[in-house]
Amino acid sequence: MSGKSRSEKWGELYNAALFEVDDERLSLCIAEAERALLHRERELSATSSSDPEEPEALSDALYAL
Repeated sequence: MSGKSRSEKWGELYNAALFEVDDERLSLCIAEAERALLHRERELSATSSSDPEEPEALSDALYAL
């Protein structure tokens, strides 16, 4: 994963989708962010998170997309 934690990766993809200005790339950015968010949710449900606020942040991000 090129040295980034999963929480950093979903955050970057989420921000990229939020601020994408190219209409042709927007749906791709949203899909990538949604995949990363859902993957992270599954990871957190299988393990205990070191950040108790991350599950809520994931839920909020998915809602916003």
